[in-house]
Amino acid sequence: MSEPTPTLAIADDHEALRSRLESLLSERFDVVASVGDGDELLAILEERHPRVLLVDLDMPRRNGFAVLQELARRGDETPVVVLSATEDDDVVSRALDLGARGYVFKSRIPSDLDEALDSALRGARFVSRSTNEEGPRS
Repeated sequence: MSEPTPTLAIADDHEALRSRLESLLSERFDVVASVGDGDELLAILEERHPRVLLVDLDMPRRNGFAVLQELARRGDETPVVVLSATEDDDVVSRALDLGARGYVFKSRIPSDLDEALDSALRGARFVSRSTNEEGPRS
């Protein structure tokens, strides 16, 4: 018997990117929500219970950092993979310190996203290498 398809929720304020991500991930995941900000994401978590979250850092109303803080406050241990254009080490460290299981640079979506989501589901960490480096860092 095969394992059930893992569920995923996406939060990113760029509709075209969300659509692309849904298309890219729909073969491996059941995308149960695709929303434009952190408030919308937090509102749907109780009813849809995704196994993993893909969250942009830079969103209106409630950004990715605030989502991570609220999840921690609630005691919600749903693994979060952060998706961001920012490759700054301090930003990456802050996201991981707030509980993110993964951090994928938007420039590395094609090469890193699947591995980051798989790692998060296994309870492991994954962080993209900067575009000037090779391979993931842990």
